[in-house]
Amino acid sequence: MTKYVTQAELVEAVKNTVGATTGSTIVYADTETVPKLAGGKSNPYVGAVKRSVGIKFILGFDYENSVNNKLAKEGKEKTFEAQGRTNGLKFVDHRCILVNADETETYFWAKVEKGGECSYFFKGKPIDKALLNIYVAPPSKTQAAAGIEKGNEVVARSYKFSSILALRMNGEEYRVVERMSQDEKERAVEAAFTPVN
Repeated sequence: MTKYVTQAELVEAVKNTVGATTGSTIVYADTETVPKLAGGKSNPYVGAVKRSVGIKFILGFDYENSVNNKLAKEGKEKTFEAQGRTNGLKFVDHRCILVNADETETYFWAKVEKGGECSYFFKGKPIDKALLNIYVAPPSKTQAAAGIEKGNEVVARSYKFSSILALRMNGEEYRVVERMSQDEKERAVEAAFTPVN
């Protein structure tokens, strides 16, 4: 069943779902973000391109345990110790909800299990990724120092709730109304009031 929610209601749904378990929660999300591009002001696409992708996440995971479990699978000692956060975000509730320093943006902290096919758009029209000069973040130095083999790192990210178009967890789909087009909103209202025979 699809629920149409505000961004604030989605934050509460994630809090309630993750807070109801001591384990982790598998989530599928459709996201739309502005990708980081290399080249600075000389790159005409900086800030003007959007990336859409479906991603499988794990919420409520333990980063340190995840890295140490990878080390164990590689036959190495579990010696990894997570460092403190350096990006200015702080946890506010449960094991996955964060806010920025002035508390104007809410994020979720998640382990990325599988990313889908990325699509890129410039001024609303598809654009070839090869034209964009996408910035590629270097692999985690702390995981490399602990002995994790390159390409086998635990990928964890902080995602803005404002980047979520739709999220699926525990058999429910949540569509964020602030991120829906007017046409999508009209179809959703029409579907809600169409009698079932």
